[in-house]
Amino acid sequence: MSGIKKGLRKKIVLGIDLDGTVAKWQLGTPFDALFEKDYYANLEPEEGLISNIKYSFDEGLIEPVVISAYFTEVPYPKEDKIKWCKKHLPFVEKIILVPYGQNKMEYAKKNGLKINNNFVMIEDFTQSLNDVVNAGGIGVKFMNGINGTNGTWNGYKLYKAGLDHYDWLLSSYLEQIVRLKPKNFWN
Repeated sequence: MSGIKKGLRKKIVLGIDLDGTVAKWQLGTPFDALFEKDYYANLEPEEGLISNIKYSFDEGLIEPVVISAYFTEVPYPKEDKIKWCKKHLPFVEKIILVPYGQNKMEYAKKNGLKINNNFVMIEDFTQSLNDVVNAGGIGVKFMNGINGTNGTWNGYKLYKAGLDHYDWLLSSYLEQIVRLKPKNFWN
């Protein structure tokens, strides 16, 4: 049992981005392919990160919610992302799909999600992480091996390599983040 769980009053709401985070981004994909049926549904899962999220969920540490952008020009991206989540994240009950170009956090708030210091978002895109922090949440950049080349994110980072070997790593990392936050983190 984790140290946080013993004194836990409220679960961490864990926002989970899809593309480039729990769903591996296919580097070099032609832009037009992003609009094709089954493109998103067939993305390979990031098994290490998913097993860490599942472990944290099973431990009672997190309440997971998918927050991902989708292209609105055709119906396939939204349908495919829902299909992908049902296959690879069946334990996640809440899925918020945000029309591409809109602020994910503002859209999530309008859809009933509270963004506060009890909200942690795992995301691969720096601008979206900045939106999380500006909304009052905690951003964690998933370092997937193809991002992070510009060094624009100075906050928390989570590296793919460790997650591929240790199912408990995310839970431990979230505990460390909590220890660094003020005492009212759980309020």
